[in-house]
Amino acid sequence: MLGVRANNNMSLVGVYVPVSEVFPEVESTFEKFKSLLQGLSRTDTLFWCARLNLIISNPANPDHITKQLYGLQNFLTAEEIKRVETFVQKRGAGKNTTIFFRGQLLELIRWACLFCPDHPDDGITFEDGGVRRRFAQAALIASEIWGRRIYRNGLSQDKPIAEARRRELRAMRQGIAGTTLGMRPLLALGRGESLIRNYFSRFYPELEEKFRSRTGLSLEEYYTCLCAMSGHYLDQTPEKAARQDAYSPILNVNTFYKDTQRASMLCNYIRMESQTPDDLRQSLWGGQIPTSEWDAGRYDYKSIRERPVLHASDGRAIILDPVFFSERASVGPLFTIIKGERKVNEIFGYFGNAFEAYTCDILKRMYPDPGPGLVNRLTCSLKGKEDNQEIEISDACLNDFDKVVLFEIKAVFLPEDKIADDDYETLINELRRRYGVNIGSQDRIQGVGQLARAISKLANDEWEPLGEDLKSAQRIYPVLLVHDSLLDAPCYTNFLAAEFAEALAPDKPYELGDFDMKKGRFRVMPLIVMTIDDLENLEESVKRFGLRELLEDYSARCRDRMDSLHNFIALSDGYRSKIRPSESVMSNAKEVLDRTKTMLFPNASTEPDD
Repeated sequence: MLGVRANNNMSLVGVYVPVSEVFPEVESTFEKFKSLLQGLSRTDTLFWCARLNLIISNPANPDHITKQLYGLQNFLTAEEIKRVETFVQKRGAGKNTTIFFRGQLLELIRWACLFCPDHPDDGITFEDGGVRRRFAQAALIASEIWGRRIYRNGLSQDKPIAEARRRELRAMRQGIAGTTLGMRPLLALGRGESLIRNYFSRFYPELEEKFRSRTGLSLEEYYTCLCAMSGHYLDQTPEKAARQDAYSPILNVNTFYKDTQRASMLCNYIRMESQTPDDLRQSLWGGQIPTSEWDAGRYDYKSIRERPVLHASDGRAIILDPVFFSERASVGPLFTIIKGERKVNEIFGYFGNAFEAYTCDILKRMYPDPGPGLVNRLTCSLKGKEDNQEIEISDACLNDFDKVVLFEIKAVFLPEDKIADDDYETLINELRRRYGVNIGSQDRIQGVGQLARAISKLANDEWEPLGEDLKSAQRIYPVLLVHDSLLDAPCYTNFLAAEFAEALAPDKPYELGDFDMKKGRFRVMPLIVMTIDDLENLEESVKRFGLRELLEDYSARCRDRMDSLHNFIALSDGYRSKIRPSESVMSNAKEVLDRTKTMLFPNASTEPDD
C-alpha cells in the first residue's frame, strides 16, 4: 500500500478538532490539562494512549475514518459525537477530520508520565465512562499543546516565499513525523535484517560480538523476537480491538514466555526493549516539574525510540509507538552498539557503506547485467580520472544513451536537537553539513554538493569516466538517494533542489520552476530526492514503467520540487496502480517469519500476521 506522506495541497491537510467544539465547558488551559491528568490513573492512561496509537498509526490500515470512529465511539457520548459531526459539516472537513493522531498521543504520554498518579484500581479504571471522557478531554488539549509546540512561531506568511519555506523546515518535518504511519512491519523486518545482518556486518565484522555483549542476544535472536512482537501485537485494527480476543495488543509477559520454546531469549529481548512507567517518567523528565507547557523544554523521543515497549509491574506490556518500534528493525542494532563507543563516526561510516551496498544491489536487480557483448546500463561506484588520478564520479550511474541518471547515496541522521532548535538556521546548517556544502569548509561536500561537482567536472571534460561512455549524454537527472524517509517532507525537497542549483552554478541563473538548467553540454534537471522506501517500491514496479520515464514525468509535473517523488507516485493514476512491494524485501521478511515460527512457535497452526 503506497500512502501519501505529505503534500502542499491543502486537501490533504487534516482538520483538528479543538476541545471547545466537543466539550464547550472545558477551557484549553495548561491548568485544566494538568487537573484532568491528575484525575487519571497513570499506567491505564499510558496503555490507552498506546492502544489508540497502535490503531491510528497502523500503516496496514489506511481507512482514516474507521480509525477515527473507533476513538469517538470509545471515548465520547452520542451527544459529543454529534458536536463533532456539526463541526465537520461547518468546516466542510469531511474525511480529513482528525480527533486522534500520533503526535497528540505521544504528547499525552509525555505529560501523563508526569502528572498522572497510579490509582489503586489501576487496570480497570477506563471501564468508567467518566474516566474515558476525561481522557478524551485531555487528549484534545494535548493536540493543541502539540500544535503550539510544533508551530509555535506560526507560519511565516509575511516573509518572501524562499525564506518562509526555510523557516518552516523544522515545523514541517516535526508536523509530518507527528502524523506519519511509518513502514509496514513486515517490510521493516525484511529491510532491517538484510541491511543489518547481511550488509552492515560485512563492513563492521565486530557487529555480532558487540551486539551480543551489549544485549545477551545474537542478531538472529533479536530479529526473531522483534518479529514475534510485531507479527501479533503491532497490527491493530478497530475490528480486532472490538473482539478483545487473542488479537489484544496487550502482552502478558509471564504468559508470553511460557508459550514459547525460548523463554530466556524473549526475557532478554523484553528487558532490552522495554521500560516501566517510572523509567519513562525519569527518562522524559528527570527531576523537572514545569509550571507551564512553555517551561517543558524540548520533547526528546530518544527514550521511546530506544525502548518502545511499556512494561507494567503486573506483567502487562504494550508497544508504545508502532513507528519507533518498526524503526528498531533498520537502525536499532546500530544505535545499541554505539553507546559508549569512542569511534562513533567510524561506525556510522560503516553503516553508510552498508546502506550504499544495499541500495546498489537493489539497482542491480532492477537493471541486471545482460551478459557478454551487451550493454550494461548500470554502473555502481562510477570511477573516473582527473590528471591521471582515479576519482569517484558518483555512487551509481544509469546510462540511457542521451539521458543519464546519477545517484549519490546517503544514510545520515539529523540530530533531534538540531531539528527542534528555535533558530531555523541551525537546522539549515545541519542539512548543509549532512547533505550539501559544509559551512566553513568548502572542500568538504556531501550529497547535493557531490552531484553538482561531478556534473560540472563532466560538463567541462575535467573528469573522464572509466568503463562508461557518457559522450552521447545530453540530459542528466541528479538523484539524492537517502535513508531518511522524512527528507521528502514539504519544503525539504524544494530546499535541497535550490542548494543543488546554487552549487551547480548553471550557465544562466536558475529560477524556481525552471524545467532544467544548462551546464556546459548538459541539460540538468533539478535535484530529485528519492528515499529508500521509494527505491524498494520501484524494484519490482519498473517492470511496468521505466525509472527514467518516471523521473522525467515527475520533473515535468513538479518543477519546483515542493511535491516529493513519493507523493507524485502516490497521487498519480498512471503510476500508483503499478507499484508493487519489493519481492526481495518480502522474501527476507518471509525468512524471518518462518524462522520465528520454528524457533518460538513450532506448534502454531498459523504464522504471525503482518
